[in-house]
Amino acid sequence: FTGSLNSAPLPINAHIEGCVDPPCILPQGTYVVVNVIFRAPRRIQSMTTVATAHMLYPIPYFLGEAAQTCNYLTNSYCPLLEGEVVQYTLHMFIETFFPAVSNI
Repeated sequence: FTGSLNSAPLPINAHIEGCVDPPCILPQGTYVVVNVIFRAPRRIQSMTTVATAHMLYPIPYFLGEAAQTCNYLTNSYCPLLEGEVVQYTLHMFIETFFPAVSNI
């Protein structure tokens, strides 16, 4: 997670459901579920998730409602307290126009 005001530490853990031995191929036309556990680096009132698809060059990927991070916290809610450990679950559709070799 990188904020516009400053950088935050990397997540404690990030896990893609069904991906046992990364990098994993992400099937086109399906949803991928990403679970991220992180420690809030400061008090956080609201958050926005940003995704980028890396093909020949980085392409911003529109997440729609899923970009509202606070709506998808599974063990807490916003505002977050500094030092609070929280889990976020992202359900992201893998578009059919993404190359079949895309991996995470």
